Formats: sequence, structure tokens, C-alpha cells
Amino acid sequence: MKVSCIIKAYRFRQLLYILLFSLNAIFISCRVDEDFNLECIGNVKASLPSHQFKKGYIDQYYDDKIIASVDNEPHDDYYDYYFTVEGRIPSGIEIVYDFRTVSFQGIPTQTGRFKFKVYLDIDRRYPESLICIDYSTSREYDIEILSN
Repeated sequence: MKVSCIIKAYRFRQLLYILLFSLNAIFISCRVDEDFNLECIGNVKASLPSHQFKKGYIDQYYDDKIIASVDNEPHDDYYDYYFTVEGRIPSGIEIVYDFRTVSFQGIPTQTGRFKFKVYLDIDRRYPESLICIDYSTSREYDIEILSN
């Protein structure tokens, strides 16, 4: 009887440790600010790079790209990436989406500075973790096309 009680107490303690560890993981990864908004401490979030697009020239092939990532996440490839581009893109330039990469390529047919905004939404392919994730972001860019 005494051995049975010791085993039950040991199992109870194991379950209690697991529960406390799980709760600790939840509360360590996120906190509530003064306005009662949930803030992420782990700060895993969709990210677009700061990028200065190279200058292009009218009637000459142009090719440049940006590569999205997930900050504070060693497994960027565990996410699906969805892009939207809004704004002005030079005539003759096509936007090509390839997983984490957005490419701008083609032969521009007009000069000028073209401003646009890239929106990124990510979706985790595998089950959610306990860490807070910011699934969306956007960034403004521009491409300048010059005459020859």
C-alpha cells in the first residue's frame, strides 16, 4: 500500500510539472500590455526585407527580387507565403512569385520612378506552436527606370 501511494504521488508530481511547464511556455511567449493587448515576446513574424531595387533602363532586360522570411523562426520553409503587390509597376515588367521570392523581370518600356507596396501573409503548414505569431506585414518599395 505504501509503495502504491509513493508511485501515485510521483505520477501526480510528473503531471504537475508538465502542466506548470506548459503554462510557463504560454506565458513566457506572450504578455499583455497596459491596454490589455496581447504582445509577443518571441516576436515570430512575417518579414519583408529592406531593399533598394537596382535602377533599370528602358528597352534593356531588368531583373531584381526580394525574399521574404519569418523573423525569429529557424524554419522559414514551414510556412506558406502569399503576396499581393499594389501600386505602379513599369510597363513590360512582370511580377513572378516563387515560394518566398517575388521577382520583377522583363524589358521596361517606360521611364520614371514607380512606387508600389508588397503585402505578405504567411500560414504555418504544421500545427501551431505556443509562440505568438504576426502573420502579416507590408513594405513600400520603388523601381526607377531611366532612359539610355
